[in-house]
Amino acid sequence: MTTRIDSVPRDDFITNKLYIRMNPEWNRGNRKWLHALVEKDLAAWMKLDMVGEGFDCDHPIVHMCGGVPLALLCMFSAMRMVREEQEQLGVHVKACDAQDMIEKQVKRSGIQNTPGFEPLVESLQLGYADLPHHMMKTCLLNCSIYPQNHFHRDQLVMRWVAEGFTYKVDEAVGYFEELVERELLMQVNDGSTYKLNSMMQNFLRWKSQEDNFITYSSDMTSAYPCRIHR
Repeated sequence: MTTRIDSVPRDDFITNKLYIRMNPEWNRGNRKWLHALVEKDLAAWMKLDMVGEGFDCDHPIVHMCGGVPLALLCMFSAMRMVREEQEQLGVHVKACDAQDMIEKQVKRSGIQNTPGFEPLVESLQLGYADLPHHMMKTCLLNCSIYPQNHFHRDQLVMRWVAEGFTYKVDEAVGYFEELVERELLMQVNDGSTYKLNSMMQNFLRWKSQEDNFITYSSDMTSAYPCRIHR
């Protein structure tokens, strides 16, 4: 479960059993949690053969989910769709191969265009639409341009001012702090840099292209249909 309402995670059951904030750090503890989720909680909701032989807990697509239950459930749903589609063609696909296929599609077309991820996309869209100011949405979209998904607050704030998203530094700082408060941005362990949840970064990248806010050179063709804005 994920939520934008602060009062929800205070419930003991949700806090201890299901609730994980949007940006948990991936570590050995979360890896064990994933095993427990697959083996116990999901067993009550769906058949384990949905995951299949050879499931890789250290796969990049699992890391992209960042320990968020909704993202993991969508990944499992996408895996099931891939395996069922391949089995209809008479091809047996191991879980790790299905994970490879999903990862490629997510990188190539975004989670918005990957079957199985619809609930996650809807959740991320709601979080984006819930931002109280149009320019705050613009600032969040701008965060998707960093390929290593790490940025410093002061550099990012000055970039927003230079881009004209706001002409006041204190206002830009306010936007940044609001995004951190909503946990759309998370502080990295070193304490001086921030990042996006990987699924949110993927969502924003394709949202930026959809809105013609940012065009990525790696996605351009010789006959790119839109006028490039950024």
